[in-house]
Amino acid sequence: MSCRIKIISGCLLFAAYVFLITGCASFENLEDKKDAKDTESGLDSIDVSEMFTNRDMDFSYEEQNAVKILLSDEGSSCDSGNVDISGGRIRILKEGSYILSGNLAEGQIIIDTEDTAKLQLVLDNADINCSTSAALYVKQADKVFVTLAEGTENHLSNREEFVAVDENNVDAVIFSRDDLTINGSGSLTIDAAYGHGIVSKDDLAITGGIYQITSASHALSGKDSVRIADGNFRISSGKDGIQSDYGTETEETPADKGFIYVAGGEFQITAGDDGLQASSFVQIADGRFQIEAEDDGIHADGEAYIHSGEITIAKSYEGIEGQTVEITGGNIQILAEDDGLNAAGGRDMSNFTGEEREEPFASDENCVIQISGGSIVIRASGDGIDSNGSLYVSGGETYVYGPENDGNGALDYAGEGRITGGVFVASGAGGMAQNFGEGSSQGAMLVMLPEWAEGTASLADSSGSEVFSCTPEKRYNSILISTPDIREGETYILTAGGRQTTVEMTEAIYGSGGGMGRPGQGGISGSMEEQPPEGMEPPEGMEPPEDMGERPSGGMEPPGNMGKPAGKEKIF
Repeated sequence: MSCRIKIISGCLLFAAYVFLITGCASFENLEDKKDAKDTESGLDSIDVSEMFTNRDMDFSYEEQNAVKILLSDEGSSCDSGNVDISGGRIRILKEGSYILSGNLAEGQIIIDTEDTAKLQLVLDNADINCSTSAALYVKQADKVFVTLAEGTENHLSNREEFVAVDENNVDAVIFSRDDLTINGSGSLTIDAAYGHGIVSKDDLAITGGIYQITSASHALSGKDSVRIADGNFRISSGKDGIQSDYGTETEETPADKGFIYVAGGEFQITAGDDGLQASSFVQIADGRFQIEAEDDGIHADGEAYIHSGEITIAKSYEGIEGQTVEITGGNIQILAEDDGLNAAGGRDMSNFTGEEREEPFASDENCVIQISGGSIVIRASGDGIDSNGSLYVSGGETYVYGPENDGNGALDYAGEGRITGGVFVASGAGGMAQNFGEGSSQGAMLVMLPEWAEGTASLADSSGSEVFSCTPEKRYNSILISTPDIREGETYILTAGGRQTTVEMTEAIYGSGGGMGRPGQGGISGSMEEQPPEGMEPPEGMEPPEDMGERPSGGMEPPGNMGKPAGKEKIF
């Protein structure tokens, strides 16, 4: 889409659909970065300044004072009494720092200490496979730090179905019953032919490193939380890419449990279920994401917060879903088979359940979508933006390419819809189209076209000066436009599909959609005129729309154009 807005200067370049996550990177100590990012939060229930401890962020270790464990199929060795070796089974029994190097084609590292013990396990070119259990099993400790030594390549795997070794349900290549932090600047490859990649039954924190994780089930899972400060991740999972699920369908998740917090990093996620899924909230403070998910790109049973970062959801059933969805910043692109943004209560109504809402248009006051910043481009076959409650837009730039069927709408809300700032454009089928409603202080016009249109929609004021133009990527017979330049009391002419509509903004909200009696819907408004035949004078003060002439300088390319010259199609 190529759009220009008269009142906004400068150019915002959106990230390309494909970005490469390289196999090599260096990661700085993130402690300074953490202090800046932790102040950004819309959460009252969590103190994000305590998301990462100083030790979480510290990649250092004292090699001369650490216990060294040499792994070998011919017989592993260690000169410390704190380590028990029995064949390929190596048990670490005391608090301290340990360095692992070497190969085990069939073996296991077990940490079984006092429940007050803190340990650091340094992987220094370690390769461990345990066919029927965890390659690394934290049975008991207070907290374990796994550090990936600089410049090293480490590989942990399993190859067969998990077999119980004790009373715990061990079902991951790295399995911890207690707090687990993984840091460092080396690389770690996880191959989980069965079960999960990395699991903590408490908090899972990752503050650096390069990861390639292939798992039959979830790739990263923390029961209490998953907290990521930085790292480079390539994930391919049979279920969720990143998951934190504290509760069950019959339990209420505590506000400080079952959440995902991401402060930075690069993520390439291919998931058989959700890209990110949490039973409480998901908060993204920064990071670069490319997600392809069979179900939701990002799902929270509670709140989904996006404050910054570059997020490309290239495949999803629903793009971002939560009971509430709050976007205050970031560059976001979404491709969804159903809804792009969805505020709905309760657990995930997934692609796999086939369930329908009993009252699909019932309002839930707990469901809210708020957009106050960021650049958002949504391509949806269902509703572009769907709130079972209210929708509030106060800033940012939002472009919705909605459905081409009248059973869905580019915009769909059941409670209050209010716009007070920002740029908002939604095009698609008109059968369920909605406009914003009472309480809106910024002008918004919804124009219903008598037939399907393709290509550019342009808006000019009464003097013929172009105010706004955009080129929807899909055909449309309704279009909703709201910008700070649309003012009450002014007259505008919209040209779309070779036709012109005169729009008299006698109120802040002009036009309403086509049915179901929902807020912002009703009869068709506006006068529709054919574009004047060749040789016929245009309306007074307005030049013919032929190529729209020269566009005003100082315009702004919308996020979807990825910095290409106006008129070039973007790739998604």
